[in-house]
Amino acid sequence: MLAPRSREIRDIDQIKQSPWNAPPVALPGRISEVVGMLTWDERRMLYWLALHHYTAAGKICDLGAFLGGSTICFATGLHEANLEGRLIHSYDRFTLGPFEQGWVRERDIPVEPDGSTLPLYKHNLHGYHDLLEVHEGDVENHPWRNGPIEILFVDLAKGPRTWDFIVREFFPHLIPGESIVILQDYLYPTSGAWHPVVMEELRDHFEYVVDTEVNSMLFQYTKPLTRDAIEQAMWDRMAPSRKRALMDLAVADARGEKQRETLQVISERLHAELVS
Repeated sequence: MLAPRSREIRDIDQIKQSPWNAPPVALPGRISEVVGMLTWDERRMLYWLALHHYTAAGKICDLGAFLGGSTICFATGLHEANLEGRLIHSYDRFTLGPFEQGWVRERDIPVEPDGSTLPLYKHNLHGYHDLLEVHEGDVENHPWRNGPIEILFVDLAKGPRTWDFIVREFFPHLIPGESIVILQDYLYPTSGAWHPVVMEELRDHFEYVVDTEVNSMLFQYTKPLTRDAIEQAMWDRMAPSRKRALMDLAVADARGEKQRETLQVISERLHAELVS
């Protein structure tokens, strides 16, 4: 097993300054070649974290790989850092839903006749397969049994049931004081409210670090979670009044005007759903 490596760059305060954007990190060509839905800010962030911050004290969980846009960022960073082993656990259904079908058709992206994206994903990650453990299918069919998690990237919690599973199954394996959680749908206006509501419920265990203004919010895991705390944070068990109060708190905690506007849109939709 690969021993964790020491790092000169471990200061969370540096990450708060978005060092991948000042000046913008030049992305290797391999990253730019993979078509995906992540913004360039997000790609630079993932690549920078893998290259400059990750220590291999735990695994990287890449939840929602699609065509490999997030995976290629992590893998390229690890490769340039001379790290070896199956450090990235990549999850996806690897089949196109209705939205993805239209998205790839508009861009003339070649996929299998049956809609499988796994061959294209593997092609996009050629040369890096030794860094990957690929989990195909519903994430709920893949319980985590692979030790500590140092970076948890979540881009597949499109519904509260999946989100509750991730919180129950992956969060207990985070490393206090070390692990980074990146929620790609936190600042996406049509996303559900489960990301901000549950993270507000767990605010004693996580510290906001930085965000990409749109889409991704990054947290550091600061205090060990108890099983009771996790169960209390389950979306499907939370009272409507509690959801509303926590969503209002998330809006109030927003770090910028654009972020606040996005969370306000999510909040208004949640309030409407809870009274309908």
